Amino acid sequence: MNDTLNRTLDVTELLTSVNGLAEMIKHSELTSHYLQSKKRMNEDDHARRLLSEFASKRQAFMDCEKYGHFHPDYNRTFDEAVAVQDELEQLEIVQTFRNAESAVDQLLFEVSKIIASSVSETIIVPNNIELENKGGCGDGGCSGKCS
Repeated sequence: MNDTLNRTLDVTELLTSVNGLAEMIKHSELTSHYLQSKKRMNEDDHARRLLSEFASKRQAFMDCEKYGHFHPDYNRTFDEAVAVQDELEQLEIVQTFRNAESAVDQLLFEVSKIIASSVSETIIVPNNIELENKGGCGDGGCSGKCS
């Protein structure tokens, strides 16, 4: 048999190939659009204010969530976090960013799936969409809408 067909890649060769693939993804149109969208969102004063407000409301809710539904501020902090998140998600600049982020996430998932299935059909490749659909902060005490 031909040794070049049957030889095992050395780890260095494998990492070099992976780095090449990573560079291709990094310089792709999808990634460029994602990075531009992220930059525009981070430079937008209204989006930055809402992101900051959401982070503080979410932290307040997470502090209450440690004690569960029995915490006196649980419902209020949850409602406040969701309200700010809803306002944030209504911004076109945030929607554009989320769509670009989802496109890159889907690309990375597809690449991971191809690699995993080439090793074994039984390897499970989780993706962010499946993880988001399981929902819930912490131990699942909320709907996951604020995460």
